[in-house]
Amino acid sequence: MKSFFTCIDITLSTPQPEQLSLCRQHANKNNGEVVFYGSEEPSCYEKQNFILYKLKKTKGITDVVFFTINQFCYDKEINIKLMENIILEKYGLHFAREDLKFQSIEDLYNFRTEMISYFHSFKRLNKAQA
Repeated sequence: MKSFFTCIDITLSTPQPEQLSLCRQHANKNNGEVVFYGSEEPSCYEKQNFILYKLKKTKGITDVVFFTINQFCYDKEINIKLMENIILEKYGLHFAREDLKFQSIEDLYNFRTEMISYFHSFKRLNKAQA
């Protein structure tokens, strides 16, 4: 059974218990359970500077599930480098709301075009709402 670290999104109005519930459902669907969860650091949620450190520090974690891929879209560019680093450290990378999972760099690269398109749509939508 996989052991998931869950990272919820602090920028959304979606209550954190609801985010956690969806992440738990996603983990269960993928033969695992959430054994540790946290949120992004409010001072650096755009770049997520500490998530990889938290993953490495938490023993027994096999996968990480983020509530949404939006969590990688808050900076000026989509943070694909962090996604790559998570996978290179041998963690499965999941997104609960979008029901996505990436187990290898190849999985991630095969979805790269869609992620970049999503990022630009996300930025355009948020700019229009501002």
